[in-house]
Amino acid sequence: MSDDAPVPMRCAACGRFRAYAPDDRFCLLCGHDALETACACGRAFDYALVETGASLHCPRCGRAWRGRASEFDP
Repeated sequence: MSDDAPVPMRCAACGRFRAYAPDDRFCLLCGHDALETACACGRAFDYALVETGASLHCPRCGRAWRGRASEFDP
């Protein structure tokens, strides 16, 4: 695997999943620097880019991925 292969990341500020270069630090959509590469349980977000539907959950711990992280709520 190449060092510059896209990495699935989630922005904790806006809640969106996207593929980024490994050294990207800012969200493509909102510009925040809150990109996460894995769930708190350690499961990488590789599954998130191919899933469809209104609800998305971590297949390891079951955490629901809806919207932004609570620390970014107004």
